[in-house]
Amino acid sequence: MSNYSVRAVRCDYLSDDEEVFQALSRATKPLKDTWERLSKAKRIGIKINQDKPKDRWVRHEGQLQQLVSEKVVRALLRLLRERTSADLICSDVSFYGIYNGTNPLETGTALPLLKEFGVEYVDCTKPPYKLSLIHISEPTRPERIACAGVCLEKK
Repeated sequence: MSNYSVRAVRCDYLSDDEEVFQALSRATKPLKDTWERLSKAKRIGIKINQDKPKDRWVRHEGQLQQLVSEKVVRALLRLLRERTSADLICSDVSFYGIYNGTNPLETGTALPLLKEFGVEYVDCTKPPYKLSLIHISEPTRPERIACAGVCLEKK
């Protein structure tokens, strides 16, 4: 048996920013040990699937597909700002930057939100960086689901 439990929530893809935030809050509220550790952290590294050339961004009824939607990023950053005092760092290794020569500072969908929340962006294709990461993911099919946040906590 696994030493981890899984928490997931469902949001309709038409949910507004506040509804997505409340759903993420409900999903993570029982993760007391995780929040205790995060509250003591001086720095938290975040990895968001957000890098793709703009001409390859796919949207379904205004919502990003294959990349984490702006609503989910906003909810995550707001939650971390409200529940921790840590410096937040978003790191990414750009496949497109490495193999196609694109600039992740021009292709990152979350960059405006990172700036809004005062989160440093680190291009990990440039050494030396060594961070522990939190990964947020969501479905990539154009269904009536805006996000499926999954959080693991050791039992």
